[in-house]
Formats: sequence, structure tokens, C-alpha cells
Amino acid sequence: MARIVEEDGQMAVEFALVAPVLIVVGLVLFSLTQYLFLSNKFDHVCRQVIVVEGISPQGNESREDIDRNVQSLIAEKFQTSKVDISVSSQYVDSKGASRSPSDLRLIPFLKKYTCTMTYHPIFTDISAGHVSTHGPFTLEKTCEVIVDPYRGGILV
Repeated sequence: MARIVEEDGQMAVEFALVAPVLIVVGLVLFSLTQYLFLSNKFDHVCRQVIVVEGISPQGNESREDIDRNVQSLIAEKFQTSKVDISVSSQYVDSKGASRSPSDLRLIPFLKKYTCTMTYHPIFTDISAGHVSTHGPFTLEKTCEVIVDPYRGGILV
């Protein structure tokens, strides 16, 4: 006569070993798709904000004030703690070489904006008590836009 062996315990052990791996893979895929969505949105928002605000500022503002204004307008579109935005600008000539502000009287210039989005995935938020910080794993997206200050609404 043949004995019947119960395998219910084996299935529970296999599930207990495979489930955490599937959960981690799912969270990694979720973070990756969220990063791809945010980077696509970042490219679009950067170009729109720079064309509107970067070319025609509100008044007699310095370059740093314009950069801060552009940065705050871009950051308004990303209301999440997982994204950090930074914006810098520099004057360049038609070949892309950097120019100092003293050269601007002599040659026509273009303005190059460099916008950087730093994304912190799901597992990188570390908090202890009232102190919170981001972990070592980040993804960065950089968008460079060159505009001509004398021709509004045109990207170079």
C-alpha cells in the first residue's frame, strides 16, 4: 500500500521565501516608473518655465534672482519630498563657450540654463526622531536649455 505524503508545509515555505523577493522587485519597478514619469515632466516643465520666466524676467533682477525664481517655479510643479531641484545659468557665445559678464557688451550672447532634478527612490528615506535625510541612492536628471534673450519664446 502506498503512503500519501502531505506537501502543504512545503508550499508555505516556498511562498515565504519568494514573497519578499517579489515585493522588493515590485517596489523597484514602481520607483523606476515614477522616476521615468517625473523626468519626462521635468523636461517639459523646465522648457516651459525657462521660455516664460528666464527670457523675460519680472523687472530689474540679477542673474541669481532670475535663477531662484525659475527654480521656485519648477519646484512648485513637484510637490513631493522625493525630488530636489537646482537651477544655474551662464552666458555662452554661439559656439557654446562660456563668457563672462564683461564680454557681453562686445559680442551677442545666449543664456544657458542647467536644471537638475535629483530623485530619491522609495527605500532611501531615512528618519530618526525629528531628523530625516535621504539615503545614498539617488537618480539624477539634467536638462540644459539655451535661450536667446533678444528673441523671446525661442529655444536655441
